[in-house]
Amino acid sequence: MHRQQCRIGSVAVTLILALSVSAMAQTPLYEYGRIDELRGVKVIYIDTGTDLEVRQNMIKEIAKKLPGLQIASRPQDATIALMLSADSSTFLSGVQAVPVGNSTLSTPQYRSVIYGSGILIMKGSGPDRIRILAEFKESRGTIFERRVSTNIARDFVKAYQKANGKTK
Repeated sequence: MHRQQCRIGSVAVTLILALSVSAMAQTPLYEYGRIDELRGVKVIYIDTGTDLEVRQNMIKEIAKKLPGLQIASRPQDATIALMLSADSSTFLSGVQAVPVGNSTLSTPQYRSVIYGSGILIMKGSGPDRIRILAEFKESRGTIFERRVSTNIARDFVKAYQKANGKTK
């Protein structure tokens, strides 16, 4: 999780520098907003780092439900940013025992879980401020579950629709 927090922090610093009037921005100060601040937002920037396939997946999911919302290719062109960070964890889920002659062959069984977090931010009240509106957390423990990026995109869509009075 530490890597995830570092990634979110570094992306936030990059975003504030891009959105900031001053190129000399110091360590950002965080302000905390509410999801209803999404009301009237027309342009969003989606940051998935270097994982372009995940970004395309999120864009597809958001555009399907919110066709009027523009997706910016640069953070400075957007009102808000949705930053996705993911990590995985592997753990021992059991041991399979198979009889072999007079003994037993034990094989460990491992399982991986993918954790994702999406932070919804916007420019704060000053050049060195970031306003955090929401955090969406999801996980995927099996291949039969939807992707973390799909679920976070859907969480964003629900929040956006609620803030703009368009719930289904």
